[in-house]
Amino acid sequence: RFSTPGHPESMGAVARWNRTLKEMMNKNIQEHGRNWDLHLPYLLFAYREVPHSTTGLSPFQMVYGRLPPGPLSLLKEIWTGERSVPVTASRSIETYLHDLIGKIRKAHDIAAENSKISQDGYTSRYNLRSKDKTLNVGDKVLVLIPSSSHKLLSTWQGPATVIELTRPHSAKVEMENGSIRELHINKLRPYIVRVDHIGIIFDQDEDFGDIHYAPADLMDKSTEDLWTHLQNMKGDLKYYQRKELFNVLKSYTDVFSSKPGQAHVDGHDIKVTADCSPKRLKPYRVPISLQDEVDRQVKELLEWDLIEPSDSEWAHPVVCVAKKDGSVRLCIDFRLLNSFTIPDAYPM
Repeated sequence: RFSTPGHPESMGAVARWNRTLKEMMNKNIQEHGRNWDLHLPYLLFAYREVPHSTTGLSPFQMVYGRLPPGPLSLLKEIWTGERSVPVTASRSIETYLHDLIGKIRKAHDIAAENSKISQDGYTSRYNLRSKDKTLNVGDKVLVLIPSSSHKLLSTWQGPATVIELTRPHSAKVEMENGSIRELHINKLRPYIVRVDHIGIIFDQDEDFGDIHYAPADLMDKSTEDLWTHLQNMKGDLKYYQRKELFNVLKSYTDVFSSKPGQAHVDGHDIKVTADCSPKRLKPYRVPISLQDEVDRQVKELLEWDLIEPSDSEWAHPVVCVAKKDGSVRLCIDFRLLNSFTIPDAYPM
């Protein structure tokens, strides 16, 4: 009810008790290997007689409201005269039960206070360097579950999909085989798609051959910007020639537009070899410093209708080209497609 399956850490008291009992049994088996099961009652009594480090009280005292009468304590009380075998009961049953209930309540109050102090200390030390992990419904995650009967052979499997957040630190995930499992968040980690390391190249690199990139920064300039641009042009044009050129460009802005247009011609067929099959390549990682610029250029190309969303069976990653002036241009890595392309004997 209060713990997640496969995560015994959420029930620390039970896990710690199992470990303590195993350690006690290990020492006992070394001397009583053949009849170790007969010594279990004595081991349990020895554990229940000792005060717990967290509660400050023994388990026996928590249940019965008094100290356990162990063999050594009985012998000591008889020798010191503190105990004698009673001939008749000195109290009525009602008085005894009333006192017993009071002692048990007092023991529980003391144990609760001591437990809170100890658990706060445990929590503070455990969470000293821990970080909150948050997941959302629909996220892809890797799952750490045992892949064999050996405890040490747990591996990350997946990716799985988060379908429900059942508790603050637990989630239901749908595995690749369709099964649904509820796991603690410590058994999950976000799944990040593996990408190649080629996310940016430089203009002077030659490994990619000739690079053709998408046009950018070609928005229509205002009249003042166009005249400033002509003034700063380096060439043999004189002032009156630049003025005439400016007037022509200004008069026919619909023809001499800086915004790229589209040619209404038939499409181009790319011939590939017989062993070629469509493949969707995974995207390259874009450096954080370039993500805003890449998003801006993609949005700009979409607004100009130069690109459009595609659901083709082919997918090729985008490569950022760093220019000498510090700007960035986008191009597509078609090397896989080029390896299957049949060369045109009569190129245009």
